[in-house]
Amino acid sequence: MRKIIDYLFPNHSCLGCECEIQNSQIRDVCDDCFAKFKRCDNPYVNTLDDIGELYFDRIYAPFVYDEPVSNLILKLKYSCDGLVAKTFAPFMAECLSDCMYDCVVPVPLSKRRYRERGYNQALLLCEEVAIQIEKKFGKKIDVVDKVLIRTKQTTPQVDMDTKTRIQNQSDAFEIKNGERIKEKRVLLIDDVLTSGATANECAKSLVGAGAIVSVLTVARVVH
Repeated sequence: MRKIIDYLFPNHSCLGCECEIQNSQIRDVCDDCFAKFKRCDNPYVNTLDDIGELYFDRIYAPFVYDEPVSNLILKLKYSCDGLVAKTFAPFMAECLSDCMYDCVVPVPLSKRRYRERGYNQALLLCEEVAIQIEKKFGKKIDVVDKVLIRTKQTTPQVDMDTKTRIQNQSDAFEIKNGERIKEKRVLLIDDVLTSGATANECAKSLVGAGAIVSVLTVARVVH
């Protein structure tokens, strides 16, 4: 009987404020928190300041990196909360006006950081975005993991300017089994785009292996 009641009248906590919710526009976020999500003015951009040569053609991001979106991303990043990936994935897929892509590729973690966390939040997003793309466009796309490899343990970039971020990420990635993405249209996925230095260095490696790259994140920093 309890299972029937829970199914008919779902009762769970908001990922943002942890209040108890029964009905909301998004299953795991209350309407008050959802109303505070800041949307990006443009669903995608094709330029970035101070980066120099870009190796991807556009960046998609549904949200501005600000509270409460930033708090949910921290849960995804450090608490392995897969519900956050499920919550954001439909909005990420919504940014795409068509599905020209063959596969999604996560921005990789270093070996040390992966050991500390036990998972890659970008891979969780990839898996959920692939599901949403299939729902929206009726096209199944591959999740291609472990083809883009992080080979350098970079310094955390929280307080770095763009120039330092670029230097920090330089030569930090390489490709293994590049035939998996050769001549493919790749959607590179991460949680946040700040300066674009990490995404651009990843894209440089993917392009070098013969891919065409676009970037999709949950949010981007808007200055």
